[in-house]
Amino acid sequence: MFTIVACMKYINSRLLSGDVQLEGGYVINPYDLFMLEQLLKFKKNTSCRIVGLTMGPLACVEVIQRCIAYGLDDIFLVCDKTFSGSDTYATSYILTEALKYIGRADIYAFGEKATDGETGQVSIEVASRLDLLCVMGVHKFWMNSANEILLERKFADRLEELILPIPCALGFRGFTVKEPQINLLKIKKARNYTPNVLTAETLKVKSYYCGNLGSKTAVKETEFIITKRNNEVIEGTSKNKADILKKLISGFGKEKT
Repeated sequence: MFTIVACMKYINSRLLSGDVQLEGGYVINPYDLFMLEQLLKFKKNTSCRIVGLTMGPLACVEVIQRCIAYGLDDIFLVCDKTFSGSDTYATSYILTEALKYIGRADIYAFGEKATDGETGQVSIEVASRLDLLCVMGVHKFWMNSANEILLERKFADRLEELILPIPCALGFRGFTVKEPQINLLKIKKARNYTPNVLTAETLKVKSYYCGNLGSKTAVKETEFIITKRNNEVIEGTSKNKADILKKLISGFGKEKT
């Protein structure tokens, strides 16, 4: 069966909700959520299997179960203390070994980047390690033939349509925090799902390529900062609201320094 592996990341919920820690503690990275949205649209029109791959702690099991409720068929969780502290270089090595373990797929899908990292390099590095053609900026895609896909991507200030042979790697460009609509029955059923946990021993990785030891960069210091914005509610008639909004816009950037 046509198989897609969705490489995704779960992030601390406080990155999206300010000081409020949401139930479960983790949410799916908004860039990866957009990618999943496109994959699920593809699945509605094409018979295929979508397998998720993520690297993180066991504490993100709840959000993994939600992804099963969305429509993913299976999920592999790469979890081991050996992987802690991995930068993009080490992460790409670990994910590549995990993808080899999972087996061949037709499409390897990635979100544009992660809100807690912003590097946007993992997809390219993984594709390079797997010797795959990688196209970034993908917006949506379709089957073109048994061995090709047709895709639309955003490139600079224009949209391009490309035909790619499979297998290939796709980096999706887009962001959303709106989860797919799912019914309570699917959520309830997904609560019984247990992800396939892949450890360093399972993958038989070389520990000196993982974690801080295998990273090319080192984190000297971290600080959790949430930038708060001031909100203002505009009330009154439509004309009054328009006048107030116009005044606010005209004064933007003219604050005294």
